[in-house]
Amino acid sequence: MKGSKIVSLLKTLNKKEFKEFGNFVNSPNFTRKKKLLEFYKVICLYYPDFDKPKFNQHTIFKKLYPGKTYNEKIINYLKTELYKAAETYIGIIDMRKNIFDFHLHILKQLGKRQLHSEFGRKAAKLKSIINKNKIRNDNYYLMSYLLKKETRNFYETKKPLGKRIEYFKDMNDELDEFIVFFIVKMLKYYTILRNQENLLNYSYSYKLQDELMAFAKENLIKSHPAANIFYLLNLLYKNTENDSVFYELKNFVETNIGLLEKEDAELIYTELFNYSKIKYVGGNDSYGPENTSIMKFMIARDIYPKENNYMSENTFINIVSNSLRERDYEWIENFIDKFSNKITPDRKANAYNYSLGMLYYWKKKYNTALEYLAKVKTDDFYYYLRVNNHLLKIYYETNEIVGILNTIDATKHFLSSNKVIPGYVKDRFLHFIIYLQKVVRAIETGDNNKLKKLAEEISSAPEFENKIWLLKRIEEKLTD
Repeated sequence: MKGSKIVSLLKTLNKKEFKEFGNFVNSPNFTRKKKLLEFYKVICLYYPDFDKPKFNQHTIFKKLYPGKTYNEKIINYLKTELYKAAETYIGIIDMRKNIFDFHLHILKQLGKRQLHSEFGRKAAKLKSIINKNKIRNDNYYLMSYLLKKETRNFYETKKPLGKRIEYFKDMNDELDEFIVFFIVKMLKYYTILRNQENLLNYSYSYKLQDELMAFAKENLIKSHPAANIFYLLNLLYKNTENDSVFYELKNFVETNIGLLEKEDAELIYTELFNYSKIKYVGGNDSYGPENTSIMKFMIARDIYPKENNYMSENTFINIVSNSLRERDYEWIENFIDKFSNKITPDRKANAYNYSLGMLYYWKKKYNTALEYLAKVKTDDFYYYLRVNNHLLKIYYETNEIVGILNTIDATKHFLSSNKVIPGYVKDRFLHFIIYLQKVVRAIETGDNNKLKKLAEEISSAPEFENKIWLLKRIEEKLTD
């Protein structure tokens, strides 16, 4: 009983929903199934955890059918029927939340029943719902398209074929709305796909991207802000050396943020954050303040990336990591204390311990940093690389040469054997550990000429993890 579908679903209902569901089961739709309501009332006794020792099918059967022999088929039937009712109920909840979809279904039924005046009033109401909506995203154009399609379908058959010309003209507007919806939606999808590619070693096919971007540039970006935003987001990664695209996008989004749904604002600012971070880590110092500004704006507006309404652990770690550049340790400690409770519960400990490990590393409290890093579970490759990254820097700062060499060796094997790590991530870490190993060997032998050559080689090398940190360490040794 505890692991059944109905219990799993009922656990997700809050108190208000659970009570309302009871009223739903008690409605005329179910009064003919009196035992179903009784079944619900018995289950109520075990809400919300459904984990009491006596919560089992035999106990429930005895309460429903005292004195009768246990019949599993009856209980299974009641479970199935209550689950069907619960599915219907959560479907109604979702429909109630989407006012437009709810009224659109009514409009369709009014049309099918040939209720002309009622259809007209309902169509006017839907148009009002669309016009009152300040958001101008892909969903806005979809709603506009669907209303125009239903209206045309209804009215065009009310006149003889020779007098339907006005409705055929309306079809152009209908198609225009659909085209805008499709292109904005596709440009958004490309943005999401690229974001996923950066997280995992997986390549997507960007079919029609160039064609749709060209069409958007020619026909949409001047009149449709959403199209312009996602066009610029796609353009941003097609020409990463053109800083003007980043600033044009950032300024345009700031001006038009009132037209964005929260989910879209979250996606867009996450991309701006990631891009500015890449540029800063790559050596463009002008992006440092931009990255920090975007990060704090996202926190203030509550538009940071979430997973099931929780702050994602990667977002939490990125915020701490970026804030450490400013060395505002008090702000970071307050952030860790306040926002760690917003992380998905089963991932909180890892993000919390790793973030404190970073913080104490920056505060040069290396033993404390090692204590927190030791608590981090490294079964996820991101955590494995993050922890080893800090271990190597701590071992360097504390002159633990054996620790450095052992960690380098383990990381090399890990990078070569793991097939899920994105190629650019592997390259960044592999370059770091290879150069770090060379630097350590040069320091051990006291070969300053080798260090100078390494500094020149590293400076001209493609960007990699801790490149600036490593150059500073070489400079310190050469000036000792």
